[in-house]
Amino acid sequence: MPPIQKICVQTGRPFQVSELEQRLRQSFNAGLPDIHPYERLRYLMCFRNISTLYYDQCDLCGKQTVSVWGENPDFPVYCPSCWNSDRWELPQLDLDLDRPFFDQFKELVSKTPHFSQSLLNTENSDFCNMGNGLKNCYMTFNMTFGEDCYYTYGGMNLKNCVDALLSDESEYLFESMNCRKSYQVFWSELAINCTECHFIYDCVDCTNCTLSTGLRHKQYVFLNEQLTPGAYAEKIKDLQTGDYATIQVYLKKYEELKKAYPKKYVLGARNEDVTGNIIFDSKNLVDSYHALYCEDSANLFNIWRTKDSLDTVAFGGTGIEKVYSCVTVGHQSMDLKFCVNSYDSCHELEYCFFVVSSHNSFGCAFGKKLEFRILNKQYSPEEYVTTLQALKAKMVERGEYGQMFRTFLRRW
Repeated sequence: MPPIQKICVQTGRPFQVSELEQRLRQSFNAGLPDIHPYERLRYLMCFRNISTLYYDQCDLCGKQTVSVWGENPDFPVYCPSCWNSDRWELPQLDLDLDRPFFDQFKELVSKTPHFSQSLLNTENSDFCNMGNGLKNCYMTFNMTFGEDCYYTYGGMNLKNCVDALLSDESEYLFESMNCRKSYQVFWSELAINCTECHFIYDCVDCTNCTLSTGLRHKQYVFLNEQLTPGAYAEKIKDLQTGDYATIQVYLKKYEELKKAYPKKYVLGARNEDVTGNIIFDSKNLVDSYHALYCEDSANLFNIWRTKDSLDTVAFGGTGIEKVYSCVTVGHQSMDLKFCVNSYDSCHELEYCFFVVSSHNSFGCAFGKKLEFRILNKQYSPEEYVTTLQALKAKMVERGEYGQMFRTFLRRW
């Protein structure tokens, strides 16, 4: 099927609905969009407070806790220990088919305890957010599997990293960004499979290289000049002292090298039929950004191991499938629509807000291990199917179904 040209009703900008997006929309029973894909992603991102932290008081135990919900929120906030305990019962609502769904959902969210941070399976990582599998981390955000990391953002499988940005599967990074499968790389960008390097840019499979750009499979290179091991060691002797003034000289020279280096039209490698930027090991992607190991998807941002998905922001981790119009999706999740922060082994959810390890639920909030629930209320499997059919029919009639959450859930 040929691409379809559209005009965004919000911005007036023209955009194209690709053949892949049309197929995905058919699989999700979703109509053609009226809004530009960038605006759709922008809206999804509004439901994330990634890195602004506050001190708050847990409304259950009364102890001080770190929170993402601002000062004096008008809803209950529980610390991680209390939220994960059995000391409270999940509020629920009786569904009223004659009342707008989003009004009922707003009422449910307002009285349900919010967990203070978006953290799962963490240890000694209190001052972090949007993380899963963190240990001994501080001020680390939007991270999946990290250990001993500080001031790090947007990574996966990192250890002993400081000031690292959008990097993965690496150890001992410092002030580096967009690095992959690297070890002891400092003040660098776009280093892939590199070891013991400083101030390098767009280098692959390099060891002991400094102040160089565009290298491939090199050792002992300084200012893009091949040296012997001994000559290289002599060149970087002053760098290894850690002297601040010396580092500033190197940084200035590094910025000059980057500015002079010809930039590729896209950042990425080992891709097949993709459009977007910062894409690795992926195929059949349309308009996607910072995507790793993804396939057959469109309009993705900041996501890993995702397939057959559309309009999705963040995480993925060990794999997600068939996700539409969602933000912050956890490991091994599939068949999700219009969900915010659905973590770990979730499937067949719609319009859920901050739920963990749940399935076959609609319009639920801040619960864990939910199944066959609507507005947090438990139904039998048979009752769930018939009630959900009636609810969706009413939502379609009122023009609600197929729309993302209303702005009342944008707490930031």
